[in-house]
Amino acid sequence: ASSSRRRSSSKVCAYEVDKEDLLDQHVGYYLRHHPDVHASHSIVRKRPGIYDFDGREIKVEWQYATEPGGAGFLVALDGPLRQPFADYMEMNEANAEYDSQGIGSKSALHSIPKEKRMSFSDQHKMYNRLEAMKVAKEQALARERAAGFVKEGKEVPHEVMVKYKKSIQQKLGLPRRPASPNRSKRAPDALERDAPEQILEAPP
Repeated sequence: ASSSRRRSSSKVCAYEVDKEDLLDQHVGYYLRHHPDVHASHSIVRKRPGIYDFDGREIKVEWQYATEPGGAGFLVALDGPLRQPFADYMEMNEANAEYDSQGIGSKSALHSIPKEKRMSFSDQHKMYNRLEAMKVAKEQALARERAAGFVKEGKEVPHEVMVKYKKSIQQKLGLPRRPASPNRSKRAPDALERDAPEQILEAPP
């Protein structure tokens, strides 16, 4: 295993870190400590917080610790997908979250208060990247249809949700097994001795 690791890491050009960008220092630190992952993917910093990952433009942010003294960690944002950077780089679906409200048109939906918008009881489900984007798109379309009725003072027909569920079933096929609840979020290597300085303060 060690010899294969040396072979794979030898093929990788060292990632050039922007020394004035603390976020990029953390990206470089992760890649330096995971040469096999780095060897499998192409990642290039385009501008602060924006990276080209295998030809896709993604955003990288710092997730601040929720508890005093806790360690923050990098997060990747790819379309509606939000996931810890380490999990994203390793192409697994652990800790994946998606935002369905960031997709869709800014017409009827944006004139409706959030509490009156159509909601979906699937927050506990785990989707892969392609599924997440399909689900987010369908939810945005369903919300938009429902918002049109609400704006006109009409009750949202039951068929809007029926059509949404049918569409999701067609696009996703058989339901996925729920992800294990025991998987917890991790702060990848954030406390090792040679890690970059922690990003301690949230931006104003």
